[in-house]
Amino acid sequence: MQNSQNRTSQSALSATPSSDKISYHKSLLAFESDLIDKLSYIDGSFTVAASQPFHTPTVDRAEDVWMITFDCDGQLDPQLAIEFTNLCGGADRMCTIDGDKLTPDTLNFYAKIDVTVNLNGDKRDVSLFVGQGANKFGQVWWLGGLPLANANATILLPFVNQAEAVVQVLQVTNRDGDLFQLTPWL
Repeated sequence: MQNSQNRTSQSALSATPSSDKISYHKSLLAFESDLIDKLSYIDGSFTVAASQPFHTPTVDRAEDVWMITFDCDGQLDPQLAIEFTNLCGGADRMCTIDGDKLTPDTLNFYAKIDVTVNLNGDKRDVSLFVGQGANKFGQVWWLGGLPLANANATILLPFVNQAEAVVQVLQVTNRDGDLFQLTPWL
């Protein structure tokens, strides 16, 4: 992950996860799709506000639901939101759960994930970013990356073949405040 780290944020590459003596806030984000073959956290990509303690995120699976557990003492930071928005490619490459804005103002943290999608035996890897912010109602999750397209609040994830013909388009929708669903788009 290319990221110009500054004094207000630190990635897991440059920071040491904290000891178990500190209490952490666990946050769970889920992805649901029968097309997901694998979902993984990219080591060293977890980025928090400077000096905030954290544990490395973990990924678990239960049938068609993939869950990422983030365990940190997050602190809302506007610099993290700027970094996240830039990494994703801007507002037209992002979506949110339960948020009313196109881009986050502040984030507690963000991380990079890889999603492997199985399109009728053709496995495709997609790199995306997830971030967590907050509003007056609680946590707000963000998903973004260059492969996503936000077309008038319809979030699409297209896949093309070598001839650049579209072979599948998945729609990204959200449910329950902490779950992104990937379904074929008609």
